Amino acid sequence: MMTGRERVREALEHRPTDRLAIDFGGMRSTGIHVVPYDGLRRHLGLSGSGFRLYDVFQQLAEPEPALLERMGGDVVQAHRLHPAFGIRIDRWREDTLYGGIRCQVPEGYRPEPDGQGGQVIRKDGKPLARMPSGGYYFDLAEYPLADADSLDAVLSQPPEDVTEEELDFLEAEVRGLYDGTDKAILLPFGGNILEAGESVFGFGRFMELLLLEPDWVHAWARQLTAAYLRDLEKMLGRVGRYVQVIQFGDDLGSQQGPLISPETYREMIQPYHAAQYQYVRRHWPEVKVFLHSCGGIRPLIPYLVEAGVQVLNPVQVSAEGMDPVALKRD
Repeated sequence: MMTGRERVREALEHRPTDRLAIDFGGMRSTGIHVVPYDGLRRHLGLSGSGFRLYDVFQQLAEPEPALLERMGGDVVQAHRLHPAFGIRIDRWREDTLYGGIRCQVPEGYRPEPDGQGGQVIRKDGKPLARMPSGGYYFDLAEYPLADADSLDAVLSQPPEDVTEEELDFLEAEVRGLYDGTDKAILLPFGGNILEAGESVFGFGRFMELLLLEPDWVHAWARQLTAAYLRDLEKMLGRVGRYVQVIQFGDDLGSQQGPLISPETYREMIQPYHAAQYQYVRRHWPEVKVFLHSCGGIRPLIPYLVEAGVQVLNPVQVSAEGMDPVALKRD
């Protein structure tokens, strides 16, 4: 009988395993919302209110060890210190959500009523994100570069490097999971380019810039990627020997197909993906490069492979072009 760590490692090396390797909540895009998670706990007879809401953006629950075992999960996530909206997850408090679900939430997670039945998360008095009345997750409410009208303005907010405090937190997380479980460890990184642009410029504005101001986008993406590479060097230097998978993310598709053309992807996005993915493959060949991208991205898959992707999540079979038989054949 293989351990989860062995099972995932062998599967990703394309070698036989004793059973299918399973990821149950091993990252923020394979997670489970607190409402169905609470229902699943009650269905399985798990008692107490000890579970945690760790991703306040998507309202995701942290799978508890007993439930992870029950579901056959082989993967655990090494959390970042503040996975969403700058809210730390190293201190917790009890709260009641969605009309009665008791769980722990990050100490700094204190959304305010928006006056319309929904909630808003603020920073320095400005709204960062909103959840509408009856909603189940937050939407971004601020795009800091939406009005940038020059190259200087585009480059005016350089990304901050990972701090020593977060590196210490991450190392403690990874070492605890390595010594305390037999699961494969996934290191969440991100490294988004297209999504990062949508988040700081706004979706429509960034799509315009890709076509109308490519030089601005390249300068901005070079600045962002340089910061990503500094972070990768620091993070993997601390924990690379213990993790099996590093998770990147960039939602490149809709249900109908790619959000951008293959030509635009190859010119505007792929160089910055490749810089990150190839860094990992050169310096940490035992750590597999995992990319989360939703949607019908079949036309982009050859370019993702060329960039260095080794694991694609999800294979969204309901989306255009994502027929698993055809993907296996190709």
